[in-house]
Amino acid sequence: VHRDIKPENIVLNHNKQAILIDFGISALMHDEEYEKSLNTVGTYIYYSPEMCVKRKNSSGKAVLSDGAKNDLWALGISFFRILSGRYPYEATESVEELKKFILFSPIDFGLIKNESARDLLKKMLCKDLELRAQ
Repeated sequence: VHRDIKPENIVLNHNKQAILIDFGISALMHDEEYEKSLNTVGTYIYYSPEMCVKRKNSSGKAVLSDGAKNDLWALGISFFRILSGRYPYEATESVEELKKFILFSPIDFGLIKNESARDLLKKMLCKDLELRAQ
C-alpha cells in the first residue's frame, strides 16, 4: 500500500513504464498510525469516499479503510487528471467542502475522450467500495 498516489509520485523509466515513487508515508506508519494522521499527510483531492467518512465499530474504535482500494481510487484520480488536465471535482479551499464533492458529486467521465480509458476510470472511481475495481 502506497498511501500517497498522485501524478507527482508517478515517473516514467527509460522504457516509458510508469513507476511509483515516494513510499515515505507507507514505509513509516502502521495502519492505525496512518488513520490517525489523515489530517496532516496525503493529499485530500485523492481521498476515496470511504476516507472522507470516519467509521467506528461498536466499541468506538475507528474502522480502517482498505488501503489498496484507497490507492486504486487515488490512481484513478491521478489518471483522470493526466488524461483530462483537471480534477474530477470543483476546486475549493475547504476540506469539508471537498469531502462533500467526493462523497456526493457525480464525476463527468465525458471529459475522458478515449473510451477504454473512460471505462477503466469508471471502475476505478466507483463510489461503491464493493463494486470498485480490484
